[in-house]
Amino acid sequence: MKNFYLLVFLFISVVSTGISQKPLSDYSYVIVPEVYSFLNEKDEYQLNSLTKFLFNKYGFHAYFDRETPVNVQRCDGLWADVIGSPGFVYTRIEVVLRDCYGAEVYKSNEGKSKEKNFKKAYFEAMRRSFESIEVLGVKQLEIGETSSYVATSNTVVDNDSNSIETPFDNSNIKNLPLSKYTTYSYLDEVFLLKKTKSDYKFYKESSDENEDLLYLGKLVYNQNELQYIDVEKNTYKVYFEESKDLIMETGKENIVYKFEN
Repeated sequence: MKNFYLLVFLFISVVSTGISQKPLSDYSYVIVPEVYSFLNEKDEYQLNSLTKFLFNKYGFHAYFDRETPVNVQRCDGLWADVIGSPGFVYTRIEVVLRDCYGAEVYKSNEGKSKEKNFKKAYFEAMRRSFESIEVLGVKQLEIGETSSYVATSNTVVDNDSNSIETPFDNSNIKNLPLSKYTTYSYLDEVFLLKKTKSDYKFYKESSDENEDLLYLGKLVYNQNELQYIDVEKNTYKVYFEESKDLIMETGKENIVYKFEN
């Protein structure tokens, strides 16, 4: 009888382990907390915003809890946590992902920093911990179009955020990305295209330690063509190739933003 119960226990353990090992790409989104247990304030050092940004950069659909899309299944998502410990020599960061049952499905490699400034140390350690997430090549499943998402991150500078939204007509645009976030690269810099109801916002990964994303402009459909309008109201024709690269016609030469994910 003892052997029977032992076999049942082992069977349940194996089944549970198998469930928890579902590939990260088979989930639809990840929820990032706005306060970490090792810090005292909401989005302290803007570390929570950085976490969310890096998840989106590396193939996830990341939201704060208050931004969770409506009409999604709880167990289609993951819940992120960050284990942080400032030390005399090193500041250390690990990123943990849990499923809807609270079971750990992934833990990143430890990121370390010797920086003495707390914000710089946490940022460097976080980015290094995400190096092990980047190589996973995650491309999460698409979620429904209906969403309660509102961009409220203090780290995003968007001077056009108060514009009145009208539905974006994409029926005549070839190869338009359908993901909420799409990442591109140009001259070793990282760019992010964010889909909204009325347009596509275009951002650049900032070199300023106080910001993660710098708002550059937006893509709109105007007069039967896709246009890019930058923050200075300059307008350029743009299009997407079959490779998903974003091409911007500047008049002198085309700028090719290479599709990353």
